[in-house]
Amino acid sequence: MACKLTVLILAVDSGLKGGKRSGALKPVSGHPVISYVVRAVQGIYPGQVMIIGAAAELQAEVGDESVQLFEGPTTPGDGGAILQTQGKVQGDNLLILPGNLPLITAGVLDELVNRHVEKGAGLSFLTAGEANSGIYCVRIEAFFWDALAAIGQEYHPSRLIERYNSSGRNVLAVALTDPAAVMVVGSPVDQSEVESRIRLRTADKLMRAGVRIIDPAHTYIEPGIKVGVDTLILPGTHLRGGSSVGKGCTIGPDSWIENSVVERGSSVRYSVVESARIRSSSAVGPYAHLRPGADIGPEVRIGNFVEIKEARVRRGAKVGHLTYIGDADVGEGANIGAGTITCNYDGKRKNRTLIGERAFVGSNVSLVAPITIGARAIIGAGSTITEDVPPRSLALGRARQINKRRE
Repeated sequence: MACKLTVLILAVDSGLKGGKRSGALKPVSGHPVISYVVRAVQGIYPGQVMIIGAAAELQAEVGDESVQLFEGPTTPGDGGAILQTQGKVQGDNLLILPGNLPLITAGVLDELVNRHVEKGAGLSFLTAGEANSGIYCVRIEAFFWDALAAIGQEYHPSRLIERYNSSGRNVLAVALTDPAAVMVVGSPVDQSEVESRIRLRTADKLMRAGVRIIDPAHTYIEPGIKVGVDTLILPGTHLRGGSSVGKGCTIGPDSWIENSVVERGSSVRYSVVESARIRSSSAVGPYAHLRPGADIGPEVRIGNFVEIKEARVRRGAKVGHLTYIGDADVGEGANIGAGTITCNYDGKRKNRTLIGERAFVGSNVSLVAPITIGARAIIGAGSTITEDVPPRSLALGRARQINKRRE
């Protein structure tokens, strides 16, 4: 792009009522639409990026200090919004586009700007079939601002084009090869189609980087998720928020991972992972639930119907079946038997359970916190433990078995 360029994104929606959100702020695949537009714009490396709309909401969603935000005008129409920037625009040319185009790409915008500069046009615009896309590039000159002011509240891009044509200035129409690039999210049907395209685009990018995705159409990975090479992602997998997956992992089928880290060589099958960390070479599932604050591994096994919350499960430990571990620290190499529960809540506060390295907790055990189980201690099956257990000790906390002969 051989010009000094300013980009102006119009995130102004006139006449919104009843608490409706701007189209630029609607969520698509985990991100507001405006974030996709900003990402595309930044891909052409402009000298200046400006957005006009609901400044406070946009600031929260865009979160980029290099982007200048302006509050939308009180009068309806994009013309008044654009006129706000007079005297603030830096550079030779101004690229203007709506803020509600989640499928727009840097390649499409770059082609428009390059054609505009090459042809020496006063105004260039993108067309989708017979429709004007609302994306256009203008040379910064007095005529542009005068034309906007003359059109006033009846502004529309087509009226601006008419004024340029009638003045004899060079106007260039650039046809889009893929009209889907300017799809707007209006209805739930639109949103579904847009999300499907974004999902496939995201999967394609990951596969080209060395990730194996068995069925991209039934895999749900939000843009921006990092996945390491040689990782296998099976159908029904959802990767959301700020999640990342390391190299050589197996994720899925049917797993939900949100705002979590899965390190190299780990597997997650048929499980839910929320704001948790799975360290290297660990196995989770099937049907496990890692809740916020769960930190497991490396080389840990979390089995079926196990729930972990605000707990550190250290190297080599095994929590195999039907178990709840909350507000706890499980030492290296410890074995937690089926049906074990850390009784962490006393009705007023959460209390911690500490389980030492290589401790063996038998099946169907209740550990009443706060409590410490020493290293290499053994807890007999079916016990309710209410007092600390010293290291290398056997603890039994169950009723004595009595057998009575039937008469």
